[in-house]
Amino acid sequence: MSDAHFTAVEAYLAQLRQTALVAEAEDLATGIRHISIATGELESDDDVRRLEQLAAAAACGREGAGLARFGGGNDYVTFYIEGLDADQFVEDLALLAETLNPGWWRISRSSLPF
Repeated sequence: MSDAHFTAVEAYLAQLRQTALVAEAEDLATGIRHISIATGELESDDDVRRLEQLAAAAACGREGAGLARFGGGNDYVTFYIEGLDADQFVEDLALLAETLNPGWWRISRSSLPF
């Protein structure tokens, strides 16, 4: 591959990152908070159970905050949290994620898991 190709790829990836950051900023401006967990591919029933427990807690919400939506892929999930107590609910979910973490999860209070 030529240097020009790498430059074009790098420019495209930079544009994707910028677009993702703008989307996150728009969410933050409207009160949406985020927590992302890079889980790696779920390989065992225990992996699935851990993530299901976290997802159930997110779906239940708490007084003053709830799950607006979620998204992800085969190796990560992002929860979008809304409400007056969204910041605290994100912290609650982060604490639960740390408890459930089998040792390799990466937990970030962002819509960007990687």
